[in-house]
Amino acid sequence: SHSTNSLLLSRSLPCSLSPAMESASRGASASGGKTTMYAVGAVPVFAFLIATIILYSDLGATLFAFHPFFMVAAFVLLMPTGASWYRLGNLVAEGRGNSQDLNGLRTQHAIFQGAGALCALLGFIMIVASKISQDHPVLGWPSTHAFFGWCALLGVVLQASVGFVKRRNLVVNQEKTFRWHGQFGVVVLVLSTIAIILGAQHMLIDVKKDAAGGMVVIAVTLSSLGVVVGGRLGLAFPPGSEEIDMSSALMET
Repeated sequence: SHSTNSLLLSRSLPCSLSPAMESASRGASASGGKTTMYAVGAVPVFAFLIATIILYSDLGATLFAFHPFFMVAAFVLLMPTGASWYRLGNLVAEGRGNSQDLNGLRTQHAIFQGAGALCALLGFIMIVASKISQDHPVLGWPSTHAFFGWCALLGVVLQASVGFVKRRNLVVNQEKTFRWHGQFGVVVLVLSTIAIILGAQHMLIDVKKDAAGGMVVIAVTLSSLGVVVGGRLGLAFPPGSEEIDMSSALMET
């Protein structure tokens, strides 16, 4: 009888501890994920600072120089941060089992992306003002850089409009719509990355003959794009109590 009771106790003990162990594992994963969020969020900040220093050391504080400044602020600093922060924060909230965090994350995402869209608009205004001041045609045959820049700007307009409607539908109707919003955001950032790379190549490498500066701007721009892709995949997260489906992590928004 004693051995039977011991056997029953040994069988029931793991079951009684499993919820606590699962909660501890989930909490450890969330804690590690929070650290990763801050580490990943620092990458666009340093990339922006490095790119800005190089741009102004070559271009000076001219009217034209404000164009790359605002574009780099939009597409290297703010939008990658807003995109990766939202996705990584989503995984942290899931790890904690706290769905209330998502509302705050959506608000932060909207602030970052809205500020990025405003900077992109200011960058566009600066290039138009620069062209007007130099009597250059505003709408001439676009270069490859301008083509990708226009595509990125149009994508920002579409994303901002869709994001506003998506958030409204979620708040008013508790309905998730436009599920392609997150995937298309990565497409917009890829387009903007190509535009910045082409712009850096033309301004710094071809015109200013600063190959080192141009390559650094290109490298830090690619690093910000890598942060977004890595954030959406959740690759930087420590293993938690549940495995992350990489395909759903990339597609979900």
